[in-house]
Amino acid sequence: MKQFSGIIAAILFGAALTQPAKANAIFDFSFSNITGNVPGTVTGYVVLPNSCSPCAAIDVVLTGFPAGLDNPYGGPPIDVTTTFTTVSHDTFTVNSGVVTAVEYAVSLPSAESSLVLGHINALQFSDTGYTGNQDGLVSFTAAVPEPNSVILMSTALLAVAWVARRRNARGRSPATRTNR
Repeated sequence: MKQFSGIIAAILFGAALTQPAKANAIFDFSFSNITGNVPGTVTGYVVLPNSCSPCAAIDVVLTGFPAGLDNPYGGPPIDVTTTFTTVSHDTFTVNSGVVTAVEYAVSLPSAESSLVLGHINALQFSDTGYTGNQDGLVSFTAAVPEPNSVILMSTALLAVAWVARRRNARGRSPATRTNR
């Protein structure tokens, strides 16, 4: 049984030290209305492959938008990648973890609903109004990833400590054990 416990501890410790493949990069974005007829701010996030530039988005999600937009999709959140099916442009350039250039434009075939990011930023759900600006004023910030490796490492260290304590407790004679 001692060997089995040692093997389990070694596996957990090795798994904690193994560097997992880098996850996708997630960037939050926002832009405020300057030229549109619906005031407010549009927020969301874009998921990009971790090691490419320029590259296409894996996913784009709207997390907030002005209530004044005539929204037939429910939400937020709205998964733009699956809702807006016509892609005109899909290029993001990332340098040193910072989005430095964007050309992204998606819409529905009817073209009544669209999201544009880049030189012009706009969100429109119908032909009655949009929120946007034409000054390229869109802000991208890197989202903070969850520290899964720290959690895995802590779990492995706790498992090693537990196994060591059990071994230590079994190795002592009954006369030398202390009652706790």
